[in-house]
Amino acid sequence: VALQGNTTGLNVAMESGRAITGTVTVGPTAVGGAWVNAWSETLATGGGAVTDAAGKYAIKGLPAGTYRVDVWTTEGTVGDTVTLTEGADQVKDLSVVKSLGIIRGKVTSDGTTASVKALVLAYDGSDVERDRAVSDANGDYKLEGLEPNQSYTLKVFGATNGNWSTTGSGYAASCAVTSTTDGATPVALVLGSVCVP
Repeated sequence: VALQGNTTGLNVAMESGRAITGTVTVGPTAVGGAWVNAWSETLATGGGAVTDAAGKYAIKGLPAGTYRVDVWTTEGTVGDTVTLTEGADQVKDLSVVKSLGIIRGKVTSDGTTASVKALVLAYDGSDVERDRAVSDANGDYKLEGLEPNQSYTLKVFGATNGNWSTTGSGYAASCAVTSTTDGATPVALVLGSVCVP
């Protein structure tokens, strides 16, 4: 609109959009600081929000349509479909089922000598870090909250002068390990070598 002076007759209707709200929990416990994402493939639009200390979230300003709502937490993920209609918000509580997969074992520097304070990382098939642990005084480590019976890539970094090292004997080549619900089969990690399930 080119204005040469005061202009009238421009009527604009503002659409505030709808909202998806709810609470994120793991069992009975509310989860704060979790990212909740809503996306509509049909509309090619969406939004997101971070849960507050009470696990509550609100994704606002969404046009009417069907959305996939997903939440990611350190305990696991969950998602569902929500349909927003004109003039109506929707409540979608998301309850994450805690993943019970475990990988445990010992980190050594030479196959027998315990490596204390080594950093062990577990990555899923998408190369996303899912858990980490630091070995104790006996070299023992335990990764928890993993999907049971899933394959994870483990990487371990030895502690040298209080820092984790990726060179020489400070790094064990990554290896694929399957998690279990009881962690019954220990996975030995030898710095500068490969893991030994």
